Amino acid sequence: MSTGVSQERNIDETDSDLNSGAQKSQYESIILQRQVVQKMLDTYTMKEGDVFCLVPKDWYQRFFTFTYDPTDNEIFLKIGIINIAELLDANGLVKKPDGEDFVEYEILPYTVFQQLVSWYGLFSGLQPIQRIVIARKDGELELEVYPCYFRLHLMDNERNSLDINNFILSRYSTIRDLKYHATERFNTEFYHSRLWLVDDPNISNLPLTITVSSFEKIKFKKLLVEKIEDFDKTLEEAGLNSCHLVVEYKLKKDSEWPSDITCKPAKLSTGLVGLTNLGNTCYMNSALQCLMHIPELSNYFLYDFYKEEINVDNPLGNGGRLAIAFGSLIHTTLGPKKQIVTYATPKDFKLTLGRFNSMFLGYHQQDSQELLAFLLDGLHEDLNRILKKPYLDKPELKDHLVQDKEAVRQLAEDCWSQHKMRNDSIITDLFVGLYKSTLVCPVCQKISITFDPFNDLTLPLPVDKKWYHQIIFFPETGYPKALDVELDKSSTFDHLKNYVSSKLQVPINDLIGADIFNSQFYKNFEANDPDLNYLPISDLISSGDKTVFYQVKHKPGDLVVPVFNTLSDDGGRYAKPFGLPFLITISEDESFSFGSIRDKLERKYDQLSTLNYFDQIKQESKEIHKLADFPTLNKKYQNDSPNEDNSLSDVDCTSDISFANPKISGDFAFNIKLFDSSREFKPRYNLGARHIDIDENEDDSLWLPQTNNSFGNLPILLDKLCEKKRAFYTYKKFEAEEELADEDDSESVNVNVEEVDENDNNLDTQQDESNDESMMGGMFEESKNSAPVSPPCSEVATNTESNAFEPLIKTRQALVCEWEQDSFGKFFVGLGDDDDKSGTQTWETPEVIPNEELIQNKKLIEEKLNKNIALQECLDIFSKPELLGENDLWYCPNCKDHRQATKTIEIWKTPDILTIHLKRFENQRSFSDKIDAVVDFPIEALDMSEYVVNPETGDEIYDLFAVDNHFGGLGGGHYTSYVKNHIDHKWYYFDDARVSAAEPEQAIKGSAYLLFYRRRSSTPLGGEYLRQMMTQVREQEEVHREMENEILRDYVKLKEMQDAITAYEEKCQQVQVSEAVESTLDEQQLECDSDRELENAGNVEADAESSQSINQVEKDQNEPSSMVSSANGAKRRKKQQNNLLMSRRKQYLDSKDLQNSPVLEYADDSILGSPISDDDRCSSYSSSVGVPNNNNDSSCGSPENQ
Repeated sequence: MSTGVSQERNIDETDSDLNSGAQKSQYESIILQRQVVQKMLDTYTMKEGDVFCLVPKDWYQRFFTFTYDPTDNEIFLKIGIINIAELLDANGLVKKPDGEDFVEYEILPYTVFQQLVSWYGLFSGLQPIQRIVIARKDGELELEVYPCYFRLHLMDNERNSLDINNFILSRYSTIRDLKYHATERFNTEFYHSRLWLVDDPNISNLPLTITVSSFEKIKFKKLLVEKIEDFDKTLEEAGLNSCHLVVEYKLKKDSEWPSDITCKPAKLSTGLVGLTNLGNTCYMNSALQCLMHIPELSNYFLYDFYKEEINVDNPLGNGGRLAIAFGSLIHTTLGPKKQIVTYATPKDFKLTLGRFNSMFLGYHQQDSQELLAFLLDGLHEDLNRILKKPYLDKPELKDHLVQDKEAVRQLAEDCWSQHKMRNDSIITDLFVGLYKSTLVCPVCQKISITFDPFNDLTLPLPVDKKWYHQIIFFPETGYPKALDVELDKSSTFDHLKNYVSSKLQVPINDLIGADIFNSQFYKNFEANDPDLNYLPISDLISSGDKTVFYQVKHKPGDLVVPVFNTLSDDGGRYAKPFGLPFLITISEDESFSFGSIRDKLERKYDQLSTLNYFDQIKQESKEIHKLADFPTLNKKYQNDSPNEDNSLSDVDCTSDISFANPKISGDFAFNIKLFDSSREFKPRYNLGARHIDIDENEDDSLWLPQTNNSFGNLPILLDKLCEKKRAFYTYKKFEAEEELADEDDSESVNVNVEEVDENDNNLDTQQDESNDESMMGGMFEESKNSAPVSPPCSEVATNTESNAFEPLIKTRQALVCEWEQDSFGKFFVGLGDDDDKSGTQTWETPEVIPNEELIQNKKLIEEKLNKNIALQECLDIFSKPELLGENDLWYCPNCKDHRQATKTIEIWKTPDILTIHLKRFENQRSFSDKIDAVVDFPIEALDMSEYVVNPETGDEIYDLFAVDNHFGGLGGGHYTSYVKNHIDHKWYYFDDARVSAAEPEQAIKGSAYLLFYRRRSSTPLGGEYLRQMMTQVREQEEVHREMENEILRDYVKLKEMQDAITAYEEKCQQVQVSEAVESTLDEQQLECDSDRELENAGNVEADAESSQSINQVEKDQNEPSSMVSSANGAKRRKKQQNNLLMSRRKQYLDSKDLQNSPVLEYADDSILGSPISDDDRCSSYSSSVGVPNNNNDSSCGSPENQ
């Protein structure tokens, strides 16, 4: 923006120039300037195509008419810079006289305006407001101050933003001109584009780029050209002034217009729309396809009848949101479409479903039947017509009326009426039936009859539901064995334990069961866990679990000690478990004896290895060892003074001496370590294996620790013995140490020979006496049979003194036998030396105990599975009486106690839509086991009359219309559906988004899971309300088809018209191109004539150069090497001709537009007078007044440069 200082400087310079060397006053300069302008106006003659510019009238009066004081030196400041911004409105258009902020203006010829700008300047950033003189059809000239103004929008789904595209056009321009200028701005082909006139209450907020869907929502839209004759109409004749235009284009000539999709009639759905799998949502898709092809249900949502029945206040509902989400999905899949839709994405429905049930929130596989049950219940509560549910007492039948059929029938009616008084919806109308339930007390024979509603009929399959497993049996003696087990799947662990006890002829109290994982106890089946009492065995023990039963003979008070086998690494800091852990029993007396504990462990390892090493050693050595069998120990302690506390006799440590073996050390092959409960791993929860706090009711003898590989840095059991006892079990080591000590003493001490001889005699005497059957020998015999515990060693000041009277092992402690690498290889891998015997493990492939009964039962079951099951068989066993389980007892009001009653469930009333759930899974949700037997079900004419106990019901014939399939087993699998399309009545196979034709017989497979039948009827199902609804739906569909046909006829006409217009535009384009080519040829001919005149004038130099060029060309043509370059030159010349042709074509169109339809167009910022640099401001002076030009660019401000 120019300031006053710069203005004053400019005027001073102008004054200096006007004085031509002599200083003139500003007054003299303004007089001279007025004369110049007046002369220019007087000599100007207006003609077509001339350019005029607008200036504010008040400014022009200050310049041309105001009277100034000749001595005033601020005349130029008072006139000021030309500011044309005040003439424009917010859209950059000239304000109209009828507006409140209208500013009067003067219209000046462009040359005059240019002269004034050169003297006074134009506000920085503004450009001239130009208008062109046009010739009307009557020949009169007109200066159009207010041309037509257009705001452009582009219909495009990909472009995100565009520059502002507004322009003005003379009202005498043609529609063809308007289309040309509009399409040129978006670089779209003229005949691949068309213009729409649009209007809307919110048109001012319409973005520059709009999508096809946004265009469809515009209320008023009309094609600019509807017939060929419209092209030659002027904007004035077409009634156009200022408006919004949408440019639509197509990428290919033969492609459809994008908006034709909206012009096409919306066709009713074919029903063949798949559903995208969002991630393990096939269970949902298959169930939805079955529901969506129930015409009463789908039309209820499709035609928005449901909106009148949404119950937002039901506390058991979802505020109507689940119903709205389902209705939206129905509209998406089955609503009228203007183009074919093959699949839909139920993302919003899935989110709504998960919001009201966390089970369906994530993307884990779920059960399709559970989804169906929740959805129907949720829709029912959202659409319940009962706004306030009454409180009602459930009717009961008196004991003396249980055999009265009429009383039973009346009870059923009362129960159904009460149910309808609290539950009334389209779901109740279609899906709900009635069960009759009869309970008989086994003690007092009381009969209880109740009636309960149901949504689906769950039928068990007549297949023997057996559970098979192989258990490992670890007997008291002998190698481990395997036993194949067969039980009913509903059995519990107690049944399994009884089965094993019976088959193996082992007392059940001697069996302890556990689950072994990674050579450690994982589940303790003897724990005080309530789950063990009622969980089915198929849930408690999986097929891959290693279940072990230990035969453990024990008396009350005995301690059952868990024992783990580990293999030490070289460093000894880490031990890895191996093999089977086992159990040993220890009496209270034995808990003080290391030898007793070691002996029990060695016997168990003879069961786990084929080497039987310990048993062989025992056979080869004495059964009982005495003190004399340990001569070095005997010598050491007998030489001690009798008065010293560390003296030793055969009375001391008798049990340890009897069990100790001088040939085998107490840590031979394996070291015994102690595992305390404080090291136990405590998981958050593990069935049968969780940590249970100690209480008075817990049986500590059956404690099995959770070790979790925590076998490092355990205390050694041998270290708990006093030094003297420990010496017997490490005798070889002790003997070697004593021999080494004797050698040291003989070198450093003078020994009296006589004393030595005397001692030797004493020692021999003692040894002889020890061989006799003395009292000490009798005590050893006693120790063998009863293993009495000797008094503890009287060792003073040792670390074990405080533990002298404590047992070696207590409750909630386990033993860990840590094996050495070499011994492990010798006992269990067969890696002994050549001279030594070796053995292998016995637990990996145990001998299988024959079970002939199981083998025969398996054969019978396989024969049954090879035969198909008739649906009638499932219906027959459905109503058979069954004894309630021990964990599902019935409270008898007569006995005032819970009884294991007999229960019979029968069908009293069937619904119009009968959903049959084939119970293929033993455990829903976990898919723990599946029955894949094929069930033969009828496709047509399922007669339910013989299975309905209500004698007054009729019309029990049903036809199949959908099947929900499940493939796979453990872990989930995949869901699909066979559905009879309710529109064309043909069968299709729906696999998520894929839909294919099918035959209903293909659905009869082992994968059929849910069967959907509808009652055969000549009228719509669901009662009177739905029958009336379906009548209205058929009427609406008929009206829609008539409208569809009418819209289709209009669309065909419109398309034919548009095709004709496009062909006409292409023809006109070809004519214009031909004219452009002719014009180009004429110009080239003129250039040739001009060159010829120059040659005739004797332009020797040009002639020589031309001659030289021709010679060079001829030379190149004669040389083979130049043929390629000549060809390339020809290609270049051809390309230049094409470029010239396109340039001429554009020039032709522009010149034609300029001649026939004068137009001045600016970008939006130009119209608003956006800033331009000071260098672009015109500042040249008229040479007629002798004012020098300060700007060398004399063309600045000319119309061609604006």
